[in-house]
Amino acid sequence: MNNTKLTDFKRLAVLLTPVRLRRGVMTALMSAFALPFSKIKRSLCAYADGKNKELEITGQTCKLQKLLNDTFDVEERRIRIVDSTLVDIPMVYVYPRGSGNVLFAGGKDSPVFVQLSANTATVATDFYVEVPKDLGLYDNPQLKALVNTYKLAAKRWLIKEI
Repeated sequence: MNNTKLTDFKRLAVLLTPVRLRRGVMTALMSAFALPFSKIKRSLCAYADGKNKELEITGQTCKLQKLLNDTFDVEERRIRIVDSTLVDIPMVYVYPRGSGNVLFAGGKDSPVFVQLSANTATVATDFYVEVPKDLGLYDNPQLKALVNTYKLAAKRWLIKEI
């Protein structure tokens, strides 16, 4: 428990005055002197509570998802963090020329360009943050800053609208 929250400066100021001087005017004067310390204590406690809340968030998926839902979608909690291996990625099958299989991806007039994995390695992701379209968070800098702050250092991620 934080001992700073238990300190009552107004009461402390009255207790520190001599007993024979504890009258109405002197008590009010000592309470007025203690007022700035009470305001500083309130701001210190608010800062400490904010830091404690920040320390509760880790790079774990469930805690990061909870933070994003608490910040952006409190009522419906639709923001999800999904592993990139679980996302349906459209696949193109390419067969060798002599195998007899015909590739009909994209039609006869529109060719399909297949990139090698070396070209796509820069955009490979470890997880996706699925955000509903009606929230309008696709290019939100606050969302990006929160995820970048709390994700693990080597993880790459993208926002996916659902």
